[in-house]
Amino acid sequence: MSFHVIYKAPCGLCLRNMGEIQNYLFQTHCDFIFLEMFCLDPYVLVDRPFQPQRPFYYIPDITSGKEDIPLSCVNEIDTTPPPNVKYSKERIPEDGVFINTSSDFLVGCDCTDGCQDKSKCSCHQLTLQASGCTPGGQINQNAGYSYKRLEECLPTGIYECNKRCKCSGHMCTNRLVQHGLQVRLQLFKTQNKGWGIRCLDDIAKGSFVCIYAGEKHTARSDTSRLQR
Repeated sequence: MSFHVIYKAPCGLCLRNMGEIQNYLFQTHCDFIFLEMFCLDPYVLVDRPFQPQRPFYYIPDITSGKEDIPLSCVNEIDTTPPPNVKYSKERIPEDGVFINTSSDFLVGCDCTDGCQDKSKCSCHQLTLQASGCTPGGQINQNAGYSYKRLEECLPTGIYECNKRCKCSGHMCTNRLVQHGLQVRLQLFKTQNKGWGIRCLDDIAKGSFVCIYAGEKHTARSDTSRLQR
């Protein structure tokens, strides 16, 4: 038995694939529902809730409101209290590390179609060119996002559009990571491997989850830093 997912717009239009969904969002100039929110995989259970089983400790949000979506913390294993986490949405460079945030350092595209035509988007072309730095030196023409999903591993990274680009920040098809956390995550105590992070929702293959950059301190320190 095969299953299919079809979205029905308020006007009655049936949207059967990601291309039709993307065209509908652009035609209606929708700026509050984004392409990455849609999933056509019938095996992704979007309405299945996840609840911890009688936790010893539970913190609703370790980000203290820094994220639009809370990041909870739970210990269902023992009475060990959760770690002291200093959460930051901004990058915190170590001594001697310089992060260039100047707009002059960025390359911007001139797209006005939401970067749907990848051949004309200079930012996407940077992604393609970088893919040639892998062993063999072959440029991967399929590198980058496809309807806000990453279909294959890309070790050379993605050059997303930025504040110097002329494309819309909401409608651009080459902006995803910069929109931040969009799924429910939870810091939890494992049986034998310490603390880990899990997702509380089913997500489609190739979806963006989060950026994680951490700093591990010695036992003499009682704090750890998590950066989204």
